[in-house]
Amino acid sequence: MLRTIAVNAARLYFGMFPPRLHADVNINKILFFAYPGVGDCIMATPTIRTMHKDGKVIDVMVYSDAAEQVFRHNPHVRNIYQGRSLNNLRDIRKEKYDMAVCLNLFSEPIYAYLAGIPIRRGQTNNGYALTHRFVWLPGEHSIDFIPRIAGIEIDDRKPELFLKDEDVPLFGEIVVVPDSGTTEYARKKKWPEHYFAELCNKLNKPITLCGLDRNVSSTVKQELNVLYQDYTGNLNILELASLIKKSTLVISNDSAAMHIAACFDVPCAAIFGPTDPKILAYETTIVNEGVCPYGHEHCFHMNTELENCDRPCLTQVHWNEVYLRIKDYEQKNRTNKFV
Repeated sequence: MLRTIAVNAARLYFGMFPPRLHADVNINKILFFAYPGVGDCIMATPTIRTMHKDGKVIDVMVYSDAAEQVFRHNPHVRNIYQGRSLNNLRDIRKEKYDMAVCLNLFSEPIYAYLAGIPIRRGQTNNGYALTHRFVWLPGEHSIDFIPRIAGIEIDDRKPELFLKDEDVPLFGEIVVVPDSGTTEYARKKKWPEHYFAELCNKLNKPITLCGLDRNVSSTVKQELNVLYQDYTGNLNILELASLIKKSTLVISNDSAAMHIAACFDVPCAAIFGPTDPKILAYETTIVNEGVCPYGHEHCFHMNTELENCDRPCLTQVHWNEVYLRIKDYEQKNRTNKFV
């Protein structure tokens, strides 16, 4: 209800007073309104790195402790704001940013407008306060879409995540993350727990079990026949990254673990269902993709007809198919570390 009111108010206001283009602005200071998710923040790092190396001052706005950790040790980021508070708005106005890159929420362009940022670039569905709007092209990878929003070209698409003192002991060489998080959005991307267990049993290697949802890990452990160390619920993002950096293989859903693995060139067997690997996966991702009868985006439109979907796009991806993909990846890359 409140969102509808805000949308209509913004449409009315900016319909009467359209955002002005500021062609004469010399862009030196940029505020990045990052995506809420960890993986989405990681995919913004090539753009941030490129702009900083071009002499720009880059600050970021994040919406969770996990997202903050993505940029905590990043040498290309000067300041991190957490949340769109009135105090932050005051501080942002004092900074006199030249440009805002609005990657996600409807309210970001309005917040940037209130902060006095003259150039506001973002997706077309991000509100009426944008001065520059961009459409996500079919099949366009997020790592390529973000620099297009920012108005630059990148030569190096590799994402990055920086560690400092984080160091958690790794048990075995395989990190398994069987949950995608605890939100409804995350649960829709979760491969069945018994498939994770069967795959680990087939690999027959000691594993390190990670994630947030202890119920999911508990179900996996009941069917495991291999040695394991369980860190579920005990690690932050940077501690998880320290484990993944030392591993030789990660097994996960489309989740933060897949993006972290890409930062360290660690192969990740990622199971995709409702999301599209064409716009999310990496060269080091061993993709196992289900076919959704409704299309990749159906899980993110909570209409009554599909609320009780049994996730055929994920349940049809059998654990043995994933095993064969891992084995094929080994053969192509001349390694026998996994199987």
